Amino acid sequence: MWWYKLLKYWSVKDYVTYFITLGALLFGLSVIRLTQGRPFDLLFIGVLVVVVLVPLLALATIQKYSARIDEISNYPTVLSDDFNEGKLLKDGRALVFFYTEWCPFCRRSFPHLKNLKSSDNHSIYRADISDVNNILWNTMAVKVVPTLIIFENGSEVWRRNGRYLEGLGGKDFKDANDTLYTRT
Repeated sequence: MWWYKLLKYWSVKDYVTYFITLGALLFGLSVIRLTQGRPFDLLFIGVLVVVVLVPLLALATIQKYSARIDEISNYPTVLSDDFNEGKLLKDGRALVFFYTEWCPFCRRSFPHLKNLKSSDNHSIYRADISDVNNILWNTMAVKVVPTLIIFENGSEVWRRNGRYLEGLGGKDFKDANDTLYTRT
């Protein structure tokens, strides 16, 4: 689906802006064509269909495959108060998933995160850093979301940063899971 790859990074605001601009442009072109006494020809109608249909198909595809925040609500949340100078103030082994609500790559990672389960040996937490002023961006040196960090008795022992315009994939979460179960 080439239209999905083309427009999958657009937000709802981008779509609204696109359709308002497109509507104004098409209205202006329609008025000009009608005042010149030229009817709508096949080429004009074809361009109109492509310009409107492609973003609509992309939006429908994105809505179908977008995950919702409530899909990961079963994991406890950690806040900036749960960290001190880059250390997690929790005992034992823990995986923390750093994400933002506005990041499409984070939402795409939710199904992978849901496959991870807490056990007696480790816990899984989520850290919502949607606020760009959240101190965890600097404290934990998060440069890209999503980011996975494993802590052992508060100290970071493993990290996987999301890749720019990709995020994290299934292999990253498998590596995190393997690390959680094999680390001594």
